[in-house]
Amino acid sequence: MNGIRQVAVVGAGTMGADIAQVVALGGYEVILTDTDERILRLALARVARTIEQGVRLNKVDGLTANRARHAFRITTDLAKCAPADVVIEAVYDDLAVKQTLFDELDEIVRDDTILASSTNTLSITTLAQKKHGCRDESLGRIFSIRPISPGWSKWCGEKIHARKRWNTCCP
Repeated sequence: MNGIRQVAVVGAGTMGADIAQVVALGGYEVILTDTDERILRLALARVARTIEQGVRLNKVDGLTANRARHAFRITTDLAKCAPADVVIEAVYDDLAVKQTLFDELDEIVRDDTILASSTNTLSITTLAQKKHGCRDESLGRIFSIRPISPGWSKWCGEKIHARKRWNTCCP
């Protein structure tokens, strides 16, 4: 993930909070956004508890935990995602909801921003094709993130191209 400093996570429910935690522990700045301020506060508290548990269990060192706790900015304003290098959506798994969100994000983020989806039930291919048609320059921006265990995630995804499709998984 060279050149990536800021990662925005849209949706602060269980999946979004877990993804944001992994991103923060990975050393990135996190913009966590949701439409509900209360959900944001609960997510931040949950992440702090989980990180502390990681420290107690010697899974996370104190310095990493401290950096991760201070890596967060929370907001209800989607426009605050504009400076992010990567935006991961973690909203309700509904095709129309995700497509609407990606439409909004397309108006906010830079052209080189990587857009990602946490979907486990929707086809990334369908989401990308329905949203972007077959425009090569956009299709490479859609990825899928899948959890490998509670609180920890692995970047996995289907990268779509107009003529070919391949899967990637990075540790």
